[in-house]
Amino acid sequence: MPVVYVTSEIPVKVKAVEAVAVPSGYTVKGLSVASGVADQPIGEAAGLEGALGRIAALRKACPEAEVVVSVENFVSRCCSADLCEDIAVVVIDDSRTPGRRVVRNSEPTPFPAHFLEQALELTPPDYSQRGTGAKITCGKLIAKKHPTVNPADWHTMFGTKSRKELIEETLRNAWDAFVNS
Repeated sequence: MPVVYVTSEIPVKVKAVEAVAVPSGYTVKGLSVASGVADQPIGEAAGLEGALGRIAALRKACPEAEVVVSVENFVSRCCSADLCEDIAVVVIDDSRTPGRRVVRNSEPTPFPAHFLEQALELTPPDYSQRGTGAKITCGKLIAKKHPTVNPADWHTMFGTKSRKELIEETLRNAWDAFVNS
């Protein structure tokens, strides 16, 4: 059976990949690798850079990996000065066919901009990844203010879908494009 590698061992990401890849005849393996960007990527370019960085790191650690899926959340400012949004970028990369790559973004989850401002204020000026974002995630700051909230899945607090739902929907869309390309 062919294997799809996930650039993370986070259950929500691995299970989302399993939900789409196993019915297509793949087995799924997660491997935690570094993104090469800030813990809280800011902007679409930083999110995509993080996803692609994880793919490169996984391929270096596991050269036999052919199909690799990476999910990287990033935040960006949106239409209002007091709102930001969290978006997951999903990348499916297939080394068996040069250039075969599918990239999809999740729908955004809005949240108050003061969490991003705080994350930036708490990031030391000498933080090596400052050019791509903040050292502390907005999710951790949201959970600090609201202790009952999971820092990895705060999305339902401000939006209508959980992080799991957002990742699964985006991955399903990306996988459909991948298998039909």
